[in-house]
Amino acid sequence: MEIAPGLSAKYALDVETVIHSREHYRSDEWLETDLPGAPSIMIDDDVIVEGSDISEAELENEIRSRS
Repeated sequence: MEIAPGLSAKYALDVETVIHSREHYRSDEWLETDLPGAPSIMIDDDVIVEGSDISEAELENEIRSRS
């Protein structure tokens, strides 16, 4: 899911998008990073969702709870 443009502007977020092949996410190299597989959304060091989507409203609630 691409973050809704309105959310990044509303909360002044720095957004980083990482895109790799499915094979890369399954590789030993990726597993050593301790980052979640795709698709996922992290806020700071916390994994909000991994392996599925999240609604914009749920994502906004997560962002708001950390502001």
